[in-house]
Amino acid sequence: PNRLQSIAANVGTATTGLARRRDGASAELARIDTRVEQMRQLLTRQFAAMDTAVGQSRAAAQQLTQLMDLWTADARR
Repeated sequence: PNRLQSIAANVGTATTGLARRRDGASAELARIDTRVEQMRQLLTRQFAAMDTAVGQSRAAAQQLTQLMDLWTADARR
């Protein structure tokens, strides 16, 4: 083969290799996107559960404070 055909063959091989790498990178990005979305959903659920627990804890603390205030008011009488 002449020099031009050799260069064309090398370009074709390089192009094919680059296309494979691009396709592999696209597939990897899709997997990463899926994993990120799964993690976002998990963290959202965990945050919501923690927020609920904190709210319940605050409500319980408020009830206990009110109860202690009643007890101390009764003790002062």
